[in-house]
Amino acid sequence: MKDGIANNSTASISQARKAVEQLKMEACMDRIKIICETLKLMDMNPELY
Repeated sequence: MKDGIANNSTASISQARKAVEQLKMEACMDRIKIICETLKLMDMNPELY
């Protein structure tokens, strides 16, 4: 029984570490505001709107 709990705990820790690494990567990314890009596209293609 202890082995099952230990394996489950190890898996949970591993998943948490992966999630933290993913969040760290995403925090460093430059983000664009969707509304700004949408307005730019609308200005470039007014006949579509």
